[in-house]
This record gives sequence, C-alpha cells and structure tokens, in this order.
Amino acid sequence: MTRKEAFAKLKSLFNEEMAAQQAKLEDGTIISWEGELKEGAAIMVVDESGNMTPAPDATHTLEDYTLVTTVGGLVTQIEKKVEDGKKPEEMSSEFEQIFTKHIEQFSGVIGRVEALENSFAELSKVIADSKVDVESKFSKVVELVGEIATEPSVSTPAPKNLLFKKDKPAKSAIDLFMEFKKSQNK
Repeated sequence: MTRKEAFAKLKSLFNEEMAAQQAKLEDGTIISWEGELKEGAAIMVVDESGNMTPAPDATHTLEDYTLVTTVGGLVTQIEKKVEDGKKPEEMSSEFEQIFTKHIEQFSGVIGRVEALENSFAELSKVIADSKVDVESKFSKVVELVGEIATEPSVSTPAPKNLLFKKDKPAKSAIDLFMEFKKSQNK
C-alpha cells in the first residue's frame, strides 16, 4: 500500500466516524448528530424539507426508549432504554430472575443428559462384554465342529423293515380268506 492510499484509507475511516448519525424520536421527528451520541454532542432536528435547526431544550425519547436531554442544542444527559416506565435497574433484576429460571431449567437438562451418558456407557460395557462372550462361545463351537470333522466316518447299514419280509411269497386274497375260514371253524 502506498503512502497516498494509506492516507486515503485513514481519511475515509475518519469521515465514517464523523459522519452524521440519525435517529427517530417517539413522535416521528428525525434528529441528527455527528460522531458518537454522548454528552456535549450537538443535536439537530431535521424537518421534512431537510433543513436543520438546533434541538429544543427538552428530554427527548428515541424509538429505542433512550432518553436524551438537550439544552441549547447540546446533549446534557443520556439515559439508556427506559421501557414501560421501568428503570434499567428494575429491568436488570427482572432479567436476572428470568435468566436464573432458564439456568435452572438448563441445569435440569444437563442432569438428564449426564444420566443418559452414564446409561449409554453402562450399555456399551454390557454390549462389549456380551460380544466377548459370544465370540468365545463361537470359537468353542468352531473347535467342536473341527473335532467332529476329524473323526473317522462309519457307515451304518440301512435299517430293515421287519413288517414286510420278502422271504415268503405274497398270498392271494383267496388264500388269506381260506386261512381265515379254517381258523374260525376250529
């Protein structure tokens, strides 16, 4: 960056800082000042045609409820954000109560999250233990299958059906009837 560019940048920063600021009062009136709004700053009232006149001696309420007191067009006092008749001290105590309530609720949530984390840790341990148990049982099954596979195979003869022997020829229905009749006559 050249010296000329550096001076130009410094000048633009200074001009931005010193640029006129504007705000609206509660009644819609536009006020303007240069630089930061602080005690001793000159406040001007801007009318509809853009003409500026020094602010009258009064306490003006900005749209954000900031109270600005002017005398002779200069700011003599600034009170930040008095809203609904509450002073900043009252608002801060109300804020503290709300904040405390939310912190208590948040603490309850943190307690539940910690309980869930503990339950998750216990469950993870149980799962890890059962995984080891399953792995050991599976390795035992693999060993047994290996032992069975090394056993010699023995062939067993097929079982014989003793009810239907094929040693005797089958009798006809007439022969069976005749035998039945003989057994009845005896």
